[in-house]
Amino acid sequence: MKTLMPCRDFAALALMLGALTFGLTGCSQPAGDAPIADSAAADEHDHADEGGEENAAVAAALAKLSDEDRTLAEEQKICPVGESLLGSMGTPVKVDVNGKPVFICCEHCREPLLEDPDKYLANLSDAADEAVTDEAAPEDAASTEESGT
Repeated sequence: MKTLMPCRDFAALALMLGALTFGLTGCSQPAGDAPIADSAAADEHDHADEGGEENAAVAAALAKLSDEDRTLAEEQKICPVGESLLGSMGTPVKVDVNGKPVFICCEHCREPLLEDPDKYLANLSDAADEAVTDEAAPEDAASTEESGT
């Protein structure tokens, strides 16, 4: 008569399911959701503010791109889907969106980008607008101080 060992079988099944789940999760941006704004979830996805060690990892990830692609990724700065700093999750992935190269932080962001490119590409425009505003802010503050207002 054959003796079954359900504990061993269950443990093996649980281990396989755990590995499969971990492998399929990708980045923390759920596929159909809107981009992450200022929330705890954004902190999980955006690793840009973790310091020098993270900056070195970003630089190393971007260095794996060709010179041309690295320049494009550095200009783009963020993933349009997850809004994380390109390179913070490894080497950015280049995707052709309507004939234009767009970089994403990971493969998990490919499908949402291709399903609704206008929605996500708008995030790149928003990020560029914020960068211009951030660059202008110190000058505005200095001129305000000088004028006494």
